Amino acid sequence: MQDTKNAIWAASFAIEYHRLRMSLTMSADDMALVLDGDRRQAKAFADESVAAFESLVPTPQPEPERRAPVRGNHLWCHLERAPGTISWYEHLQAWDGYCKAGYSSSSAERIADVGGFEWQEIVKYLGHEPTTWKPRT
Repeated sequence: MQDTKNAIWAASFAIEYHRLRMSLTMSADDMALVLDGDRRQAKAFADESVAAFESLVPTPQPEPERRAPVRGNHLWCHLERAPGTISWYEHLQAWDGYCKAGYSSSSAERIADVGGFEWQEIVKYLGHEPTTWKPRT
């Protein structure tokens, strides 16, 4: 292992020594061309490295918006409001009103699992009609 480190150090020292020696004998224009070539080579290497890395990293896919179900509202055996969904954020706001009303035995997740709030409950706990309601498809 130490021999490998010494060999690498010796090779890099020889390259730097050669560059220094060349810089003393080269004109300023020639030296500028060598340095410019080194910069272009370093940039090309960096671009290749970045491209190789980016090809390994999967492109993130946008997550679908989480929605909570809303049960339809039945009034005198007629469907007044069809079942639908609301955004999870609005569901959490309704659940917060539900908890403030003293019904904190079920979590927001559990309510969503069993079919969600009814339409009239959503309106009651939000204090207004939901703004993100969509019909269930």
